[in-house]
Amino acid sequence: MVEVDVKYIYDPDGQLDIEIIPPSPLQHITTDWGARDSNWFFDFPASARAVSFFLESSKIYKEQGVTFDGVIALNINVLESILETVGEIELPDFDLVINEDNFLREIQKEIETSRDRGIDYPKRILQVMTPTIMERLENLTENQRRDLTEKITTHFDYKDISVFSEDDRISHFLSNFNLDGAVYSLPSSFWGGYLAVVNANIAGGKSDVFVKQSIDAWLDISSEGGVISDVLVKRVHKGDQEEESWYRATNKNYIKVFTGPGSELIFVDGNNARKRVFRDYEFLGDYKNYEDWALIEETEIFFNNYNVWKTEEFGKNVFGTWFNVEAGEERSLSLRYETPAANSFSLSSGKVFQFVFDRQSGVDTSLKVTVNAPLGYVWEESGLPAFIYETDNPEKRVVFDITLEKRGVGEFIEVDTELY
Repeated sequence: MVEVDVKYIYDPDGQLDIEIIPPSPLQHITTDWGARDSNWFFDFPASARAVSFFLESSKIYKEQGVTFDGVIALNINVLESILETVGEIELPDFDLVINEDNFLREIQKEIETSRDRGIDYPKRILQVMTPTIMERLENLTENQRRDLTEKITTHFDYKDISVFSEDDRISHFLSNFNLDGAVYSLPSSFWGGYLAVVNANIAGGKSDVFVKQSIDAWLDISSEGGVISDVLVKRVHKGDQEEESWYRATNKNYIKVFTGPGSELIFVDGNNARKRVFRDYEFLGDYKNYEDWALIEETEIFFNNYNVWKTEEFGKNVFGTWFNVEAGEERSLSLRYETPAANSFSLSSGKVFQFVFDRQSGVDTSLKVTVNAPLGYVWEESGLPAFIYETDNPEKRVVFDITLEKRGVGEFIEVDTELY
């Protein structure tokens, strides 16, 4: 590594030569789009390309002819693991000692209070810390290197780290090992269920760190092979007792549920009704669309009776809506949708049903999935009409295959009543 340069994201954004129309939900808080909000796509390669586009369009880099060959995203807990390995860092200028336990809280406090004090560079604390961290990483013992490597591997498993490269060979390698944070690409012969729940905090303070989420999904398969899915998303905001106002803020959340292609909405309950901001960009200046997002917005359909926007993104049907949770509250969002089977589909013993869940990076969530077989069938793996998958902490991608087994008339299934 030749050089490490820590910048405040508003530095390049403040010197953008272009004016880009942001996605509609972001128009509640900003007129123009920039690098600060460019991690908008659930597909990380798409977000990485957006980050590079905005940075390269800024005078800070454009005038120097700087381009970006890759983008790496790290969650806070990755930095906490690094601090756990390299040890605490004393910052006399800030009267602080930073370690893995207080890193997030102290950094956010310094940034928020710096703004209140009118300091021009609220993230200077990160500039001060970084050289010390890099120096200690270069001088790790063999045991420390081994320990950190194990932690980093686990972070990759849970999508705490995503890597994008413009180089085709590197990109192919990252994709093969599922290191690029890309949305799963369903095969053309896919029969099954796909699910991803994606949250975007829009003017919700720093409340995400105190929000715990659970996802429950029930998939009922018809005799024709179609699937009716019920998804229940519960979010609990536990920041009500925190001293800092940015933790007690209402978690203003634009939530998207990614489903299989062809899925059609049946109903939604528990979401917030919020009017969309409509700005007449023709009269605001020389605004342009960001092509990747404009193509998605062209597919948008609004369900007025449910306050839900449907889009097509990365080969998936997506249902988006507002789902806000106030501090100290628990709220639930329910969705039901139907995914038809292919026209040539035929049900039979030995047919394999696949379920795929893509996790959103950085969200504290649990997952429970129940798949109910068609009438007259059981799942070979459970010996029952229902197959249940459950985890408190899903990895970045959960994939399981289950196989149909036909039960003849008069056959009985022995059931362990203690399970019910």
